[in-house]
Amino acid sequence: MAWEPEPGDYVRPVGLVKAAALNGALGLVQDRSEWREGRVAVLLDTTPPKTYSLKRENLEEETTEPPLCTICLEGVPSPIQMGCGCRGDQGLAHVKCRAEVARRSRKWADWQVCGTCGQHFTGAMQLGLAKEWVRRTANRPEGDKERLAAAVNMGTALMGQGKYAEAEAMYRDTLAAQERVLGKDHPDTLATAWNLGFALSNMCEFHEAERLLSDTLPRFRRVAGENHPSTLGTAKDLQALQDAARLLSPGNRVRTVGPEMVPELNGLSGTVEPREEWKPGRVAVLLDTTPPKVYSLKLGNLETTDGQPIFSP
Repeated sequence: MAWEPEPGDYVRPVGLVKAAALNGALGLVQDRSEWREGRVAVLLDTTPPKTYSLKRENLEEETTEPPLCTICLEGVPSPIQMGCGCRGDQGLAHVKCRAEVARRSRKWADWQVCGTCGQHFTGAMQLGLAKEWVRRTANRPEGDKERLAAAVNMGTALMGQGKYAEAEAMYRDTLAAQERVLGKDHPDTLATAWNLGFALSNMCEFHEAERLLSDTLPRFRRVAGENHPSTLGTAKDLQALQDAARLLSPGNRVRTVGPEMVPELNGLSGTVEPREEWKPGRVAVLLDTTPPKVYSLKLGNLETTDGQPIFSP
């Protein structure tokens, strides 16, 4: 008996001429209510996913079940790794499904932490959930606690992606709102100031970061206590950025390191160039190549000539 598509079947388009780029894409047959004039509604795993009306003769059955979202148990669009402690197929989900779990639970932690393994989401899942949380709270009043929490979480997600400039902007806006609504000495305001200082450090804006953290540290001591983790963390970051600023003084010698480096540049020594030649988040270093050449290098790709990290908060 010839195969006929049914809702829930996985298929692949074949023989398309005008839309040849869709041939071979994985698709999921949609409910019959979406079919039109003898055509089958198929959600294709394109970017972004989109539903197409396709003729039966342009569909082939996909007999191998794709990796499935652990929440909706569907494979189109393709689920992504959550970046938590769940491994293999157990770590796959759609951002929209995880967002729905968080919405239904009304627990802020569900936007950040996997309820199964208890570890934080990272990577694409962390950033996707952060964007969705910000979107869902954007129309609330400026001082709404969840809106502020979502904004801080967005900054954290951007930091995790190495998008320091975007994180800086998010933290600045959030800090300004918190200072207006909560006051400068509120623990949440101080935590955001700490995060902003860390973002600025990663942007190589050491002077402004030092000014900010030097102001935040005594406030944390007064509000939270000398031995509170936030106080200790702020003090540690302040010391780290001061050390980095000293080690990266123009004329100092440094060495390249890290898997991101082009192999022929890895392990080379060089001289730090004047600050005006630096770019956001990158240090200008005249490397000992033949002939010598100036490169813009990330903080994480630099160490001292005796092998010590430049910036290790």
